[in-house]
Amino acid sequence: MNSELFWLRYLNFEEKVVKLTEYIAFNDEQKTVYSPYIADLIIQIGVEIEALSKEVFRKYGGQWDSDSYPKFDKDCLSYLEQSLSISQKIVNIANPLIEFSSSKLYPFKGFNYTGARARNWKKAYMALRHNRIESIRLANIENLILILSALYLLNQYERDLCLNLGFQSDYKLKSDTRFGSKIFSLSVFDSMKMSLSFEGVYNWKDEYNEEFRESVYLIIFSDEALVRLKEILTQDAQIIMKNYSEVKREFPDIDESNKNFLTNLYNSGGMNLVNKVFTSERRLKYEYGNLSVIEKIINKKEFTY
Repeated sequence: MNSELFWLRYLNFEEKVVKLTEYIAFNDEQKTVYSPYIADLIIQIGVEIEALSKEVFRKYGGQWDSDSYPKFDKDCLSYLEQSLSISQKIVNIANPLIEFSSSKLYPFKGFNYTGARARNWKKAYMALRHNRIESIRLANIENLILILSALYLLNQYERDLCLNLGFQSDYKLKSDTRFGSKIFSLSVFDSMKMSLSFEGVYNWKDEYNEEFRESVYLIIFSDEALVRLKEILTQDAQIIMKNYSEVKREFPDIDESNKNFLTNLYNSGGMNLVNKVFTSERRLKYEYGNLSVIEKIINKKEFTY
């Protein structure tokens, strides 16, 4: 099934929820407002999640015995948790008409719990599907937004978008974190803030861990740009080492006790010495802004670029 068909289905559900905001105030005081219409929406969205979870399961390498069908939660979502850490991914409420005190949602956090510990939207969906009359209070606004956010997130993995954002100098102007939604947005990890070694390898810091885990999409250099960047860094490294050799002959007593190259230079001769080594002739200074970047879905738990 074409992934865009799932997305069109999602947009249809989203439009119905947006329409509801014209009649009901979506805020903390109204979270428990329920209705048969919301019950219908929750059940329909839940059925869509069951179907889509199996498609995403298969897309990312999931397999099962052909004589049986996988269960959407026990098999499919559990597999996606192992391979994609979906329980840690954030969906943000980005529509000003939905005024919940917390705009940060974790749609699949606790998805594998059962009974009273079950995730609210999953508990509501199951209860309404099997006993709508007695469970009608679960057909409320809060559960509707939660289950819709789960469908939105699954659709991102199914669509697996790869968007060209143009050049490094202005890519932020083109980076839309809603990805076509009128209600939600996603956390995007921007690797452009990371420094690069002379080998063209991103320098990872522990402070990035949480943001990376919560992000569905990743902004990185295109493969072509990364190859060019490594060439530039190699050329710059050669220029720097040539300059350093010349400075060493002029200042043979340069302190080399510190592991930090720049610190040694500064301690030995201040900024004048630093500038002699890190000359303005370096290519990176002029070409960095013209390197292209892309926005790509994260499909691994670890940063491997």
